Amino acid sequence: MYMSKKVTRVIIIILSVILALIVAAVLLMWRFTAPLSPSDPTPDNNEEQHDENDEIVEVTGIRIVLESYEMLVGTRFWPEVIIVPEKATDLEFELHSEDERILRFQGNNWVAVGAGRVNLVATASNGITGRVMITVLAPNLRSLSFERDEMTMSVGDTTVLNPILMPEDARLDEPISYTSSNENVITVTRDGRVNAVGAGRAIVRASSDGVSTEIRINVNIPVRNIYFNINRSIVNVGDQVEFTYNVDPPNATNADISIEFDGARIISTGTNSFRCEEPGEVIITATAENGRTSTQKIQVIDVNELADEVFRLTNVERTRAGLTQLGRTHPLNQIALIRARETINHFSHTRPDGRDFVTVYNDNNIEFIVAGENLASGQRTPAEVVQAWMDSQGHRENILNNEFGNMGVGVTLDSEGRIFWTQMFMN
Repeated sequence: MYMSKKVTRVIIIILSVILALIVAAVLLMWRFTAPLSPSDPTPDNNEEQHDENDEIVEVTGIRIVLESYEMLVGTRFWPEVIIVPEKATDLEFELHSEDERILRFQGNNWVAVGAGRVNLVATASNGITGRVMITVLAPNLRSLSFERDEMTMSVGDTTVLNPILMPEDARLDEPISYTSSNENVITVTRDGRVNAVGAGRAIVRASSDGVSTEIRINVNIPVRNIYFNINRSIVNVGDQVEFTYNVDPPNATNADISIEFDGARIISTGTNSFRCEEPGEVIITATAENGRTSTQKIQVIDVNELADEVFRLTNVERTRAGLTQLGRTHPLNQIALIRARETINHFSHTRPDGRDFVTVYNDNNIEFIVAGENLASGQRTPAEVVQAWMDSQGHRENILNNEFGNMGVGVTLDSEGRIFWTQMFMN
C-alpha cells in the first residue's frame, strides 16, 4: 500500500499526542493515591482529629444547676448537669436522691414528693460526684375543718380538738390558735384542749394562716342519780301503784327521764302509775339522757294465795304431830281478815275498841266452844310466818291444839307494804 510522506507525518503527530496524554494521566493518579512520607507536612485539621481519637480526657468536676433550690411538694423539674471539662472523653453521668421520701424520679421528671431537705447527687462514670441540697416545702394551707359541726359535753368533761388540714401536709406559717365565744361555758387551751366549765352553748374557733373553722358545743349539767319515791315495795294483786322520781343535781339540764317496766304483768293507769295484774316482781327502770339509770323493784303478792299456803303448812305441822287436820270455812277466813286489818294500827289480841278478840266471832254470828288467835307481822312468806309461830310456845300450842277443828287465815298489807298475818281457831 502506498502512502504519501504528508499523511505519514500526520499519523505520527496524532500518536505522539495520545501517548503524551496517557503519561500525564498516570502521573496524576499516582500523585493522589500514594501515602505521604514522614517528611511530608501534615495539615492542621488532620492533627486535631488524631488527638481526639487517641487521647482520653478525664472528668474533673460535675455540677448540678437548678432554677431554684427551694420548691413546694408536687414540683416537677429536670436539672441541668454541667461536666468539667467540656471536652471530657466520657460525658455519661447518673442522678440519684439520697432520700426518696422527699425527692424521687417519676416518669420523665424528678418530683418533690415530701417536705424536708435532701441531696440530689450526680455521679460521672469515673466516680466524680457533685451534689446540691434541695429544700422541699409543704404546700400552703387551703382550709381547716372539724369532723363535725356540733358536739355535746357535760360540765367537767374535757376533750382535745384536732382540726383537719387541707392538704394534710400543709405548711403552717403560724400555729393554730383557738378561741371560745363564751368562757363561762367552754375554755380552750393553746393546744386545743376543751374544758366544759358551765351549762350553756359556746362556739370554738380554730384559725391559722388566714383560714378558720368552728364547732358549736352544747354543755349540759349531767344527771348523777335518779331517786324513786314509792311508799311501799310490796303490793297486792289489783293494787294501784303510784310513784315519782327526783334527779340529782336538781338543776341537771339533761333531766328528761324515760321509764321502762319489766317482770310481772301490769296495766298503766297514768304517767307514773300502774295496776299490778299478777304476782311476781315488777322492775321499774328510769334512764336519763346521759345514760344514768336507776331501778326500783316492787314485789306483787296475792294475799289469798298466801293465806292458802299458811293453811296448808299449818296442817303439815299438825300431821307431823299426829293430829287431825283443821278444816277451813269462809266465815272464819272473813273474821281472820278483819282481825289482820285491825292489827295494822293496833297490834294486840285486844281489838282497837278495847274489847277482847273473841268478840269478832260474836259480831259475825259465829258460835264457838273454844277459840284461839295467832298474830304476826313483817314476815315475807308463809313459810317464814308458820316457822315463827312454831318457834313461839303460845302460838305453837294454838297450832297443835287438838281441841280446835277449824281455822281461818287472814293476810293483808299496810300502806308501806308490811304484811300482817292472822290465824283464827275454833271448835
